[in-house]
Amino acid sequence: MYGDEGSAYRIGQTALRVAASAYDGRGPQTILVSALLSALELSDFRETVERVYVEKMESRQIAALSRVAYEAAESGDEAAREIFIQAGEELAEAVTAAAKCLSLQESELFVSYQGSVFEACDLVRARFTEVLKQTFSSVIIRPPQFEPVVGALLIACESIGWKLDQTALAAFETKKDSQLSSA
Repeated sequence: MYGDEGSAYRIGQTALRVAASAYDGRGPQTILVSALLSALELSDFRETVERVYVEKMESRQIAALSRVAYEAAESGDEAAREIFIQAGEELAEAVTAAAKCLSLQESELFVSYQGSVFEACDLVRARFTEVLKQTFSSVIIRPPQFEPVVGALLIACESIGWKLDQTALAAFETKKDSQLSSA
């Protein structure tokens, strides 16, 4: 629907659209056409219509195409790179809108991020950071300190008046760091 900017699903959708435009001559040539055919195990790009609409390709399968698109972007394909640059811009626009709604434009703004696209795609993070630094004079962008579930726990604890000490917070950080190194 809407409100899914920067997600792997939206990136996968966009990759299919960009490849379709290249295939039928409306857009620039891109290796996305052959890369997506290979990933979907198809021989002709016209078969993607049946795969997506008739076979009702699942959201997770479309989202998985974001990795294919990112590989194309990393190889230098400009059409693929533009998909990720646009995703970073859209995510920065969401932060900008939230900051304006909360009247935070003139104060020091702390921003973090979460999600598989942010974690895996340097292009998205770089453009997100660039746009926010151009938009806000005093933005500080930090990688996530905790997993999302820990953030939910901290909000729940705060709502009932519980305070977690630094030892507890450090244990959550250590857990995240060990999960990342074992992945």
